[in-house]
Amino acid sequence: MSAPSAIEHDCFLSYRHIDDLGPGGQPGQGWVTQFHQAFSVKLGEYLGRAPRVWRDPRVTGNDVFPAQLNDRVRSSAVLLPIVSPGYRASEWCRREFVAFREQAELDRRWTIANKLAVMKVVRTPLDDDEHQTFCAERLRFVSTGTEATMSA
Repeated sequence: MSAPSAIEHDCFLSYRHIDDLGPGGQPGQGWVTQFHQAFSVKLGEYLGRAPRVWRDPRVTGNDVFPAQLNDRVRSSAVLLPIVSPGYRASEWCRREFVAFREQAELDRRWTIANKLAVMKVVRTPLDDDEHQTFCAERLRFVSTGTEATMSA
């Protein structure tokens, strides 16, 4: 068994970039950016120090899933998916979730005191109120052994 990964980030924000379009459709200036700022302030108040919250502001749909992104998600204590229909449909978001879950299960930190190491924020509700019942299985990310896939 390998050694547990080092936790470098308190939280990894996983989101679909279309959910962060600002006025005029400008990327990186919308709802997710505002949430990130407000969340960081509140988390810092709770922790009593500046939080280490990470999100990738530059990944586009045709990029190769970079090793840096994989390392960042695996070295985060908590995954915070910004749930939307686009999030659920995103291959990028699925990869982030899978990488986090695999590492968290390996490190035995997927659940702590009956709590998941994933907390959701609902940006845009899902059809049939699927966002009401989380965990990942309701977002249709399912684990089949060591390989996770997205069900139809």
